[in-house]
Amino acid sequence: LHDEIGSYLGSIGLLSEAAARQIEAGHARDDFTEIASIAGRTNEALREIVWLLEPTPITRTELVARMREAAPAMLAGVACKFDVPAALCEGACPLEFARNVWLIFKETLHNVAKHAGARCVRIRVEEPDEGFVLEIADDGQGFHEQTVEHGHGLNNLRARAEQNGARVHID
Repeated sequence: LHDEIGSYLGSIGLLSEAAARQIEAGHARDDFTEIASIAGRTNEALREIVWLLEPTPITRTELVARMREAAPAMLAGVACKFDVPAALCEGACPLEFARNVWLIFKETLHNVAKHAGARCVRIRVEEPDEGFVLEIADDGQGFHEQTVEHGHGLNNLRARAEQNGARVHID
């Protein structure tokens, strides 16, 4: 909550100050456009937080539908194909499972959008023996994990997967 919302609100504050200084020079339009964009992202992030904290159970169908809805905006112009079973397992997901899968999904798409230079992303969901497999593949430049300077992203993916009794495989 602090990282995402705090960052957006800080950006709105800084851009507002810059826009106020530029109003006299007539150059504030771009700043106000960016403020509106950041405000929209902040609102979406709050909706996401509320969705993940609702006491109403989340089903796999709802989780995957949310992924399908969010992917185009997160990937900004990168083609996206979803392969999902016609029917997903019925019943509610444990809240912690849904939260971790959602955050793994989001972090992965963020990394693809920021680093991969991809033109196409394929997202596949499988439920072998009522388990859950999320595969995200892209046609971008790729990387060798051993040569990447680790920030928190890859470690967060692994930690969230482990909380679900799962693992992350990067190829």
